[in-house]
Amino acid sequence: MKLSKREQILVLAAVFCGIFYLFFQFLLLPKLGEIDQLKVQIKKVRLDLKSADSKLKILETAEKKPGEVKRPEKMVPLIPSAGGLEVLRVLARTTSKSSLQLVFIKPLPGELTDGLKFELACQGRYRQLYDFLSILHNVDLVILIDSLSVVGKNGLSEPLEIRMVITAHV
Repeated sequence: MKLSKREQILVLAAVFCGIFYLFFQFLLLPKLGEIDQLKVQIKKVRLDLKSADSKLKILETAEKKPGEVKRPEKMVPLIPSAGGLEVLRVLARTTSKSSLQLVFIKPLPGELTDGLKFELACQGRYRQLYDFLSILHNVDLVILIDSLSVVGKNGLSEPLEIRMVITAHV
């Protein structure tokens, strides 16, 4: 069968497109999926590393100066023994039940008459934040959210950075 010059170019272009399609479907797309999964794993490891690094710094300062940490007499203790630990336990359980990834819980100084104040930072999705707030609503303690900051990064695969200031009345 004799093909004209134009038909030969069209057949060659069709063969080239077919080869490119097969290459793209069977070689390139699976590798791109693996790259996306690795990016998510890297972000989780970086977050774990960041929290471990901050814990290490806290432990190093406590190890170097165990007796030098003194509070002034006027300063109110950050966490009263019974109520504050109960609030910390409730917050930690609530974040784990809602599948939020807890970054830190930090007590904030304040008057005891105003309640116990905590700053909470975690990462997750909107649904996990909704679950956290639903679980927190059903807790026996009176816990109020003073401020809530939700920052999303570019892309839907990125977790949200959630920060809130919480006042607990025990």
